Amino acid sequence: MHTHKGEESHVLLEGTILYALGDTLFTIEAPYIVNIPPMIPHAFKNIGEKTANLIVIFPTNVWEYDVLDYFPFKEE
Repeated sequence: MHTHKGEESHVLLEGTILYALGDTLFTIEAPYIVNIPPMIPHAFKNIGEKTANLIVIFPTNVWEYDVLDYFPFKEE
């Protein structure tokens, strides 16, 4: 998990991704857009059979981030 001081958006063009956004886990399938507000802990993982095709957008030039000390997905 990590946080950013700026907003972040993901545009999933192909594939399936598991997201952790705060305390919420959810799965999305392409095509889909996810908006991540500033300072919300998040992580994501490709869970599809193929490599996901994902575009990540930072609408501001704020690149600072903090890595948090936990991983929300179960290790297999």
